[in-house]
Amino acid sequence: MPNRDFEFVAKLMEEFFLQRKIQKSLAVIDDYRISAWEPWWQVEFATFLSEHEGKHEWRREKQVKVDRR
Repeated sequence: MPNRDFEFVAKLMEEFFLQRKIQKSLAVIDDYRISAWEPWWQVEFATFLSEHEGKHEWRREKQVKVDRR
């Protein structure tokens, strides 16, 4: 059985990165060798999810308990 969660997230990521605005921003980040771009990405992706059809639920950071297996 295919992993539907993975496919769903992969589709959202593809849509996000195909946006011309995001591609232009990534080009600037690359051209100017900007580091610490992660906060920018978090805000842009949160905005994308908030405006995306279906209004997907998201959280910036969530702790996950590990059972140390």
